[in-house]
Amino acid sequence: MVNEFGRSITLTLGDFAIKLGDYNCRFVEGTYPREYMESPGVSFSAYGTAAGDGASYEYTHIWNLALLCEPDVADQISRMYSAFLLGGKSKIRLVDEVDLYHEPTPRTRAIAPGTEENISGGMTSYFAQFDAWFTAPPRKVQVRGWIKVALQLTEMGKVRA
Repeated sequence: MVNEFGRSITLTLGDFAIKLGDYNCRFVEGTYPREYMESPGVSFSAYGTAAGDGASYEYTHIWNLALLCEPDVADQISRMYSAFLLGGKSKIRLVDEVDLYHEPTPRTRAIAPGTEENISGGMTSYFAQFDAWFTAPPRKVQVRGWIKVALQLTEMGKVRA
């Protein structure tokens, strides 16, 4: 399954930007790529009493991206990864226009350029910006003239509103 056009993730490192999710580099496998690295849980005592487990801080996001790209876009991804490694591992600005970010008002993160937030019932929903690092190198496989690219990015910080 390929995502709808106009819903994308943009990666920027210095002056180098790549838009993923366009007609020339599509998301595959029918899933939203942003997830939490960990989740809250429940544990039970010997007497059966439930207790909530989880972090006392805001959970970190991870993007596991599976893309079907034209060869030149796959090459741009590889070049950005090399620039990341050789350039002192600077943070990558990740603009996620695939999955809305939800939080209680007021908004704490920078909103994606050209988009708006929706406030309802004390919650705000918007496409957000994140600072991220590559945490796995791009893996590429040729598929009938296209390149299937898998890569992983992990949130390294909040881009403040």
